[in-house]
Amino acid sequence: MNPLETDALDRLKRVLMLRYPFFGSVLNQLSVRVSGDGQNIEIGNEGLIIGSQILDASAQSIYLFCKFILRVALDHGIRGQKANRFLWNMASELTCNSILLKDGIARNIPGLLYLREVDGWSVEEVYAYLCRKSGTQTNSGNMESQEKMIAGLAESLNLNRTLISSLETQEMPSWSNYRSKMREIVKRTAALAAFPGQNTVAEIIRFRGRDARLKIFDSVLENLIGTNVRKTLRKPDRKYSDLDIILPSDRLEASQLVVAIDVSASIPDHILEELLSEAAWMVSTLSPETKIRVIQVDADIRSDHTYSGGQIDMDFFTRTGRGGTDFTVLFETLGKEGNEHPLIVMTDGNAKVPQIEPASFQVVWLYTYRKLPWGENVWLPV
Repeated sequence: MNPLETDALDRLKRVLMLRYPFFGSVLNQLSVRVSGDGQNIEIGNEGLIIGSQILDASAQSIYLFCKFILRVALDHGIRGQKANRFLWNMASELTCNSILLKDGIARNIPGLLYLREVDGWSVEEVYAYLCRKSGTQTNSGNMESQEKMIAGLAESLNLNRTLISSLETQEMPSWSNYRSKMREIVKRTAALAAFPGQNTVAEIIRFRGRDARLKIFDSVLENLIGTNVRKTLRKPDRKYSDLDIILPSDRLEASQLVVAIDVSASIPDHILEELLSEAAWMVSTLSPETKIRVIQVDADIRSDHTYSGGQIDMDFFTRTGRGGTDFTVLFETLGKEGNEHPLIVMTDGNAKVPQIEPASFQVVWLYTYRKLPWGENVWLPV
């Protein structure tokens, strides 16, 4: 890969990490190779090949990369080894697009292959559904039925293109007319929903990510402020605040802790939502004897509150800044105050920091994208 392509790939990875961190983190873990002629990039063991010319950060490039990443991450190639190749690829496309639409990645992509009737299903469920509706055995090819399926889906795609085109020209058609027309096409191609199923891949990914984050927080807190743990009861975090339940939990006994949250413009809202939620969880986890100072910072200190463990003020756990990222003022403030308490900084890592590490207190960076030059760096999956 030439230097220009390397820079372009790094830039695209950075965009993915910031906007869609799950896909960015998966891409960082996959092998990325260049073909002999230098014209194609292969991603993962599946050998999925995409042209190197799409290494820009356009919506189309991000969509194509994320779709391939999802196929590799979900092992669609391995899972479909004995399947009818045409229908399996179609099922994989429908399954991936369903997830990417929910994540906002596939919106406004022209010619998107999507059927509402199979939204949220696993790839095996979509494949079995397509086989049944086309009269194809799950391990055989029926070219006539496949051609009928192609014709029906092509008409659906053309209708989607018409809708997208009209949206772009401000000529919005009636949604009811669009839906009735699409239902007519779907019915005519015998693709009416009848096969039950639910795909929980996206939810599993998110819950696994949260489990990993909580383990990281537990480890960091115990290393920083001691291991004296006692059982107590607490409410779940604000993501589940509508559930009237109380969960058993560990609370850590400690003295004092400073938590700084990066609220600069480089942190997308959906990532900051995760960071603020985990900061609230951290406060709720600590014992009432512990004092936790929570600071929101970009190029300046935007808010500064001190809590007792278990005390939650949800009005504070909302974004208060969108400036540049410069932690100089944070460390200058703590230095002038003579702070000796451990500092946890939650950031994407795209920040200016002092050249010299403070000697009077320990610093732990919980970073989502880029390591910092000193202190303890712990990658935080979001």
